[in-house]
Amino acid sequence: MILPINSIPISEIKEPFLKKNSISLQLLRLEQTDQFISGNKWFKLLYNLEKFKKEHYTVLLTFGGAYSNHIHATAEACHRFNIPAIGIIRGEKPEKLNQTLTQALERNMQLYFVSRNDYRQKQHPEFIKQLITKLINKNYITQQDKIYVLPEGGSNELAIKGCALIPKLITSQYHYLCCAIGSGGTFGGLIHGVEDNNTKLLGFSALKGADQLENSIIQLIKEVNVTNTTPSWQINHDYHFGGFAKTKPELFHFINVFYQNHKIKLDVIYTGKMMYGLYQLIKNDYFPKNTNIVAIHTGGLQGNHEFEKKGFLKWQ
Repeated sequence: MILPINSIPISEIKEPFLKKNSISLQLLRLEQTDQFISGNKWFKLLYNLEKFKKEHYTVLLTFGGAYSNHIHATAEACHRFNIPAIGIIRGEKPEKLNQTLTQALERNMQLYFVSRNDYRQKQHPEFIKQLITKLINKNYITQQDKIYVLPEGGSNELAIKGCALIPKLITSQYHYLCCAIGSGGTFGGLIHGVEDNNTKLLGFSALKGADQLENSIIQLIKEVNVTNTTPSWQINHDYHFGGFAKTKPELFHFINVFYQNHKIKLDVIYTGKMMYGLYQLIKNDYFPKNTNIVAIHTGGLQGNHEFEKKGFLKWQ
């Protein structure tokens, strides 16, 4: 599996308030990596799919919600590399599938819906064992299949290893590296991959009430056995806009104006919230003058589809 890392641009973001505050802001455009496997997903999947092939697994099993970027990207990657895949989808099956799930089916991913209550058990070994039994009984898989279980969001120690490659794409000097956070795998990889311990990492949680997020990231870092001195990092919990996949009019307004000014599309779930929060922090003098900031666009633009249909996002 080859990462398309040779052509990832970094865009300089110019705004009057940035100049006023003597702040340099750049955006690493990971959404440009691929039309379907965009953003951080290439990096999360890289070593997982390599292990799948190397150790002769036969079916990949993973988890996500109905609008999951991870489900969307994994379905595409498995289709390209001829890997049978099953997506365990949170919630009851809707009468009509949305674009995310429709495209997953078109890429030959089988979908299996579970109740939200059952879905909460997705990390428990006994639940996984029972789930595999149900899949065998329903002819999704056979008893002879060797199942590779990839967690929700693709976040595991191999995802950390893959996302640790992201800072190597940045050749300029910077003081802060910023990233939106969902399951924590990408941010954990950044912590693992940043080599300058004077660099500060700032994450923006897309989830409300994610009290255990810091502990989850610490555990992920431990699993990859980080040997270098860990750079300073923290997570901001103030710009989730009500919770995961929740929105407010000011967020849509910000994303629309950002596109008008920079011709860069932001997604509603992750990068849009991060950039909104980053703008607010800069305007409130959170960062010292002459600070160089690199923010990461982690992709996920496919999640905008429903909002575009409803007219909340306007790319004109």
